[in-house]
Amino acid sequence: MSSSGKAEGKTMIFDSKTNKMRITSQDEILKIVKSLDFYSRIWIGQYLEIDDEMIWLKKRTYDDVRENEIIPLLLQLRNRLMPASIRDIGQTLYASYGIFSDKVDERAGTAYDMQQVIRYTLAWFLHPEGGWTVDFGSPLRAGRVYPVPKASCVNNDGNIEMEVSLTDKSQFIIVEDAIEILNLVRRGKIEKLFSYYTDDKEALLTASEIEKVYAKIQ
Repeated sequence: MSSSGKAEGKTMIFDSKTNKMRITSQDEILKIVKSLDFYSRIWIGQYLEIDDEMIWLKKRTYDDVRENEIIPLLLQLRNRLMPASIRDIGQTLYASYGIFSDKVDERAGTAYDMQQVIRYTLAWFLHPEGGWTVDFGSPLRAGRVYPVPKASCVNNDGNIEMEVSLTDKSQFIIVEDAIEILNLVRRGKIEKLFSYYTDDKEALLTASEIEKVYAKIQ
């Protein structure tokens, strides 16, 4: 039995019998890498990633609003969801927990492992001679539950496809969620984005306030 990625149709196909995920274009491979990266960064408290995406979306900078409204609200939200961060990281969004910290949700490490393997596999397929960028470094394991997936690429009549052998079905759910979360931030849906991370009503109310501030920026 196969299922398609809910956000991308047939460009991402999962076979639940073999736990294999097939990604049918290079563009989709790159989007999944970006999605998993963004997904894990929010888990470790890098909420400025949200603002980086919104700056791109609005195609402008907005220093006064950013410093006086957005950053304080993002900090308030992180303090609510990650109260220990006040002690561990401090009252700044320019620092976060590392991906290897045992204080962050396991899903962060699982997403990181998949992102690293997919990025590494694509880099070596495109440039078998190797290179000096981080893409060519050996993937480091951050997850503590599931073994790191394996991946391989093929060139199908000029179209690069990738097969990823997952080690648990929950990994595919994380990929689906990560794609949807990246889509949400690019649509300015901050409250819905955080509903993937928490059901805390006060936190979601703060996320809604952040969304309203961004909505006022033309």
